Amino acid sequence: MNRTHYQYTDYMTYQKPIVSALSIKHFIMFLKFIAFTKKLDYEIRQFDRIDYRVIVFRVKDFSDECDSLFNSSNNFYKIDQVKKFLRQLQQNIFVEIFNDSNYMQTLASQHQTIVEIDSLAGIHRVTIFKQPRSKYLLARVVMMDDLFYYLYPFRLPDLFKGNLTKHERLVRVEFIKTFSSKDVEKSFHLREFFHTYKISNQKIKEIKQIFIDLIHILQQQQLIEQQLLLISNRSRINISQLTTSNISDGIILYEKFDNNFSFHRV
Repeated sequence: MNRTHYQYTDYMTYQKPIVSALSIKHFIMFLKFIAFTKKLDYEIRQFDRIDYRVIVFRVKDFSDECDSLFNSSNNFYKIDQVKKFLRQLQQNIFVEIFNDSNYMQTLASQHQTIVEIDSLAGIHRVTIFKQPRSKYLLARVVMMDDLFYYLYPFRLPDLFKGNLTKHERLVRVEFIKTFSSKDVEKSFHLREFFHTYKISNQKIKEIKQIFIDLIHILQQQQLIEQQLLLISNRSRINISQLTTSNISDGIILYEKFDNNFSFHRV
């Protein structure tokens, strides 16, 4: 199986809905940032006896990674959007979403240092600057080294390639948020989803089809079992039998484990 374009993520503990278009875009940018930073050179420095990776990269390089998220061809606009995202990193709002409490408590006990769990999990520092006589804007990000050693429990195909509509992005974020739970059963409560995000009746059928298309993608990648459960009547059906009518209340998918796949430390 070709795993070149997979995204690897931690278990997620995020429960609140992601409502605004801006926060959805920045959440997707964070997923891309995870993959982007794993490819970069780094040096290790210690702060409060904790190892951190110091990563330096051109802001434009990361902007290119996120190009499909910008509804503009203006490079100045895109760079400005990336700068806003990088400043948000230091607030730790993204990292908090991904770290489960057991993992963070383990880190805290390992380091035996008095620091708040959120700070321990987060981005220590983000600096945006230009070197003398250079035309390139650079970013220097200091990230806790242990985050790169966490063995990610599952993988997902890159769901954010190409130009997506607002609703396609929203559904994909919801899909990742739900699929990233620790449970083998992945429950998608569609009526609740439509209510939370105030989806109009005219768009409901379209969004149901987006969900079905995503399910087929995961099934083709052998990440879920062939059968699923309809929440409406608790009956099992094959993925090929899914329609926009029978998933109205929601569905439960079953994660399929790949025993031949092994995770490696970065």
